[in-house]
Amino acid sequence: MPILFLIATAAFFFSEAPQPQQGPPTSGGHIPSHSSLVISCEGPVELLLADPKDNKLGEDPAAKKSYDELSQGYYESTGIADNETGVSPMNPGKVLYLAKPTFGLYRLSTTGIGEGTYDCKITGSGPTGGRVKTDLKSIPIEPGGAYHFALAFDEAASPPLQVRGALELDSRAKSGGTPLLSYAAPAGADVKLASGKADSDLLIVYSREIDPSSFSAALDGRVVTSLFHPKAGTSEFVRVSVQGARNTLVLAAHGSGGRTAETVVHKFEIEGNGRAANSGASAKELAKASVEFPAPATRILCGDTSETLTGKTLNGTSIRGSDTIVTVDCKKQH
Repeated sequence: MPILFLIATAAFFFSEAPQPQQGPPTSGGHIPSHSSLVISCEGPVELLLADPKDNKLGEDPAAKKSYDELSQGYYESTGIADNETGVSPMNPGKVLYLAKPTFGLYRLSTTGIGEGTYDCKITGSGPTGGRVKTDLKSIPIEPGGAYHFALAFDEAASPPLQVRGALELDSRAKSGGTPLLSYAAPAGADVKLASGKADSDLLIVYSREIDPSSFSAALDGRVVTSLFHPKAGTSEFVRVSVQGARNTLVLAAHGSGGRTAETVVHKFEIEGNGRAANSGASAKELAKASVEFPAPATRILCGDTSETLTGKTLNGTSIRGSDTIVTVDCKKQH
């Protein structure tokens, strides 16, 4: 079974610049006034941020709706119109700014408004003034496509801001811990490909606590670990091309030690369209395709007009199909 993985690395870079102690958080669950969250992106995307109480800021292209529910923030385009023509850039940069972010879990969606790739910088400052930056680089996007992230502010953590995928499947996330593996795409463990698509996109976020050497991956029982590049504190985009109606992708890893040493196993069921991946042929071209079989192996007789064949794919999946046939280069027996 042909497998194609397109990989684009989106690295997370963390840097903290210690500053003078500013005292405890202010009342009402807000961190001191010097703290902020800044998300800046370049490429054909819109941003939508929701705070722990589901107040929103940004654009939702699917709903064709703008939100301005966070009073201490703003969302704007950075493109400047041409002085002579007055024409604005087709995909201007986007900036989302929030002052005094509330401690808790924020949800960030990046939604495509065009075809291409995008880059983002997510910068936050914690209660002591430490600064942490996360870079997302060269993430493929298409109109209507979306990635979903979780931004966690925690005054007791270092760094105080953690960026991870919104899909968290292991028990550590459910108990309030940091998941070893999380996903900005897909949105769930059961994936149904759209009509005409033969690949599934995966944007995986590796925790800073992961042991990269423990990571393993298998697609329909075939080991594909070498196609991933796990590194603590980074993310990776992988496009998985599949063939067949049902495909299973299994990822596993464990932490670097201590309480994080337990193994997590994540299983994705990918429902495909039952056609060859990246064949390059249209449905009309496939309908005209011909396949030759030696008659002795199939027991097809000269003059037969239909046949049912059974067999197995290279990975052992049983197949069965019926269709009309034409026998050639033979003489019909009387």
